[in-house]
Amino acid sequence: MPLSRLIYVITLNLCLLPCANADLASQLKRAETASDTTAIIEIAKRLLDKNPDDLILLRKIARAQLKNNAFSECTKTLAHLSSLLRKEDAEVLEMFGDIELQKSGSEESENALGYWTRALQIDPARTSVLTKLVEYQSRHFNRQKEPEYLRKLVQLTNDPENLSRIINLNLRNRDWDAIDQFTKRLRASFPSSDQAKKWNPSYDQLLKIKIRLIDIDSSLSKGLYMVNHLLERAWIFNELFIDQLAIEDAERALEIRPDSLWVKYQLGIILANAGKAKEASDQLGLNFWRYSYKRKNPGQQFLTKLNHLEKTIKEKGTAEALTERADMLYREGQTDLAIADLQMAMNKNPDHIPSLLLFANIQIGKSKTKDAQRALQRILNQESDPVTYISSGHRWKYLDNGSNQGIAWRTKDFDDSTWPSGPSQLGYGTDDEGSGTTLRFGPDSSSKYPTTYFRTSVKILDPSLFSNFLFRVKYDDGIAVYINGKQAIRQNLALEASFTTFASSTVRNESDWKEIRLPSSSFSAGTNVIAVEIHQSRGASSDIRFDMFLHGHTARLQALEKLGRLQMSLGDFEDASQSFKAYLDLQYNQKINDLYQACFSSLQKN
Repeated sequence: MPLSRLIYVITLNLCLLPCANADLASQLKRAETASDTTAIIEIAKRLLDKNPDDLILLRKIARAQLKNNAFSECTKTLAHLSSLLRKEDAEVLEMFGDIELQKSGSEESENALGYWTRALQIDPARTSVLTKLVEYQSRHFNRQKEPEYLRKLVQLTNDPENLSRIINLNLRNRDWDAIDQFTKRLRASFPSSDQAKKWNPSYDQLLKIKIRLIDIDSSLSKGLYMVNHLLERAWIFNELFIDQLAIEDAERALEIRPDSLWVKYQLGIILANAGKAKEASDQLGLNFWRYSYKRKNPGQQFLTKLNHLEKTIKEKGTAEALTERADMLYREGQTDLAIADLQMAMNKNPDHIPSLLLFANIQIGKSKTKDAQRALQRILNQESDPVTYISSGHRWKYLDNGSNQGIAWRTKDFDDSTWPSGPSQLGYGTDDEGSGTTLRFGPDSSSKYPTTYFRTSVKILDPSLFSNFLFRVKYDDGIAVYINGKQAIRQNLALEASFTTFASSTVRNESDWKEIRLPSSSFSAGTNVIAVEIHQSRGASSDIRFDMFLHGHTARLQALEKLGRLQMSLGDFEDASQSFKAYLDLQYNQKINDLYQACFSSLQKN
């Protein structure tokens, strides 16, 4: 090539090179604007070919590699950068720490902590490192380092997330002045932030219960009622949406009583409320998904009863207590726990009817039909027939003079000797209402007495022999029933109704029997007084009606019904029809009769 030609080519390249580099630089800016980390790496490397020791380009490549999780390549880039810098650099150390944390595969890395700490020594105002140190120490409950880093961070930045964190930190330390100070700052600087919206109602509520919280702290510092007070404080924090403190207190309670289902249950709900239902399941082996992200719990009555039963089971281990707890847990959706309690109950007493009945019910729901059938058959092999204490035609004392009887008439010792008596059904005499006894309504048919009273007594030697009692009642229009002075039933009638109060509305299907089940504990051993008040819906009402059946139900009827339904679902129509017939022989029920007829229809088709 002639010399003149060679000089021309060299001159041309020297002129075009700045243009090419300028084009790459503009491409790099566009890639950075779009946060295209892959493009940043490729373009920066091409620029680096011209200047391998460009510190700015090396930093950009390292940052992009870190974001792409290209940890091996990033480590090489940082090593090269360190060799050029010849001294420790805060950004390089921070990225080395990030890589170490990712390489550890967990949220814990002493190497990462070491890198970040050295970075902060070089640049004490490096907020990105402070943020990582705060998060790291918070996860590992370092109560000494976390406040130190967080205070520095809040001094350097005005961020709602960090303000929220330092408020919670000061709440943990009960620094009430600092809580007030940072709450005011959060409200003034970020009134519309999510953190302010979440904290504002919690702060207002906190001020109301501040004294109680101080009292609990004082008791705990003295070692008094540790578990109870820890859980009480946990629920306070839970209601205030301060989840981390709530979880910490509940976990401390579990450390003290590690075998307590009562404590585990509360920890599980608190975890689920905080959106950690899976952690609760993994940690405790219980299902709390129904409480996930919801500020709710089963209620104080449930938790108090659970604690009481736990103590009873520990002290006595009775089948009754185990079954009662199993029923509570089953209603809460804790089926496996309920079955475990029932199996313990049946080991203690293989013929314990309530355990067998609940066990069968649960197993039907789990489609374990053989286990359910065995339990139901065991009930039928030992359980007696139901007992009828009151039926239609029963003789009742009544008072139909429109007088005000107050509340004394409901009690067991009230003297009703002057009241007239007559058999049911009792009514004004229209249709079949007065088929037993005709009642008076007063001198004015357009303004009848609002209230009529009835009383009777029944002798039940041992109510505990029955699983429950069934009332079958006809009434028109409102009714209240008292057993030994205590209210047992109230329907279509205001709670504070007086003798001049009318029923809430006209009752529908007044000639139908309404069924109400009551627990066996509603009655006492011996003589029981049943007092009833019937209220008209209006003064011009044309009729009144009252009649009653009272059956003491054993588990036999329930077992026959469940067994019949189970047999029917399995296609055993002949066995099912026998179970339903046995039920009907003991007591007529329209629903069971319909099932009985359905079995016959299926047998005929087959």
